[in-house]
Amino acid sequence: MEPTRWLEALGDLRAAATPCVVVIVTDVRGSAPREVGARMVVAAGRPAWGTIGGGNLERLAIERAEALLADPAAPSESMDVVLSEAAGQCCGGAVTLFLEPFRWSVQRVAIFGAGHVGQAIAGLAPYLRARVRLIDGREREQLVPAPDPDAPARYRRLHRAIRKGLVWSCHDLSEGGFAVALAEMCIAGRLGADIDTLPHSDPTTALFSESSGRLIVEVSRDDLAAFVDVIHEDHVVVGTVTDD
Repeated sequence: MEPTRWLEALGDLRAAATPCVVVIVTDVRGSAPREVGARMVVAAGRPAWGTIGGGNLERLAIERAEALLADPAAPSESMDVVLSEAAGQCCGGAVTLFLEPFRWSVQRVAIFGAGHVGQAIAGLAPYLRARVRLIDGREREQLVPAPDPDAPARYRRLHRAIRKGLVWSCHDLSEGGFAVALAEMCIAGRLGADIDTLPHSDPTTALFSESSGRLIVEVSRDDLAAFVDVIHEDHVVVGTVTDD
């Protein structure tokens, strides 16, 4: 048995949120069934990995491990066992066992708002070792944006405009909406923007609405008419680029 495989067993029990106790032989006096360093992992009242020698010694260790798990406040402890007296084993020696409980607990996370950020966090639940509950009053079909059937054609026209040298920069509005996309463009270009028109009458919707297929595009004032002619889409001129 490989000496480090107990760590894998411990990891499996943690992933399953199964409480367990690691039992280690820390001292041997006289004759004993196992050497110092022998390990056993106890879970659900039985050895989940390894052995400290079997027989009554192992039974006593398992019983004590179960008692530790039954008491949420019980700390790790050492246990001295005289084999002939306590365990009725013929080895005649004595051993000291160290028992360390692992009371795995599953973290519970409640996320209010099941938009794309909440869904992304929920997808990390296996790595967070958590149970995630998404709370949102909207219907499921309202939470998953419908694909824009016109997007492929729009992207092809955008690509044509890029090939013509009409586009200076471009950003989609799928994550964070107009405000986040505009901020990222300004930061990347170390420029500013003077916005005098929003793409929606409601400011919150205009600034933070996320949707696939919408784009914010930077073009030269002189190239605006040519760009609109190529892109052939409804558009809103929201403002101008500034140096600060």
